[in-house]
Amino acid sequence: MSRLFNQEGKRTIAQPSIESKLIYNRISQCKEGEIVTYEELDQLIGRSVQKTCRYALTSARNACMNDHRIVFSAIPNVGIKRLKNEEIPGTADSRFLHIKRVANKGLRESACVDYDNLTPENKIKHNTNISMFAVHKELAKPGSEKLIENQVKIDHQALPIGKVLRLFQE
Repeated sequence: MSRLFNQEGKRTIAQPSIESKLIYNRISQCKEGEIVTYEELDQLIGRSVQKTCRYALTSARNACMNDHRIVFSAIPNVGIKRLKNEEIPGTADSRFLHIKRVANKGLRESACVDYDNLTPENKIKHNTNISMFAVHKELAKPGSEKLIENQVKIDHQALPIGKVLRLFQE
């Protein structure tokens, strides 16, 4: 949790809770593939990390990722697992599903607008929102992933945004 101070020694964010520090100290020592149970973490801090102290676990996980490049995955009703290097790329699948769901919800909400009664500024905002949600939804589709993946196989590296966008123009 070294990111609390800037170079001048001034605090940049709020001091983490004692629970966050305790969890951080425990999980930052995990070996790849190791599972730390919620029961163990509950005993460590004297409270439930699933019910009342989720923030402390989230803070500790984020600090481990930022400070040590350690990534954890939740195992429902069991605990958290430190992912092996080869497991980390697989975490993107759930993130893309989340993006797609959020984009769909944004499009459904946008469909509720009485467009004719919007101000000109809000018409621009509304149309921009719909366009952005549609792009996110399109990029989150499995077919889009395959299209990008095929080009990555050719280039052997992550693609710049402009190149990704051009793939969808063809």
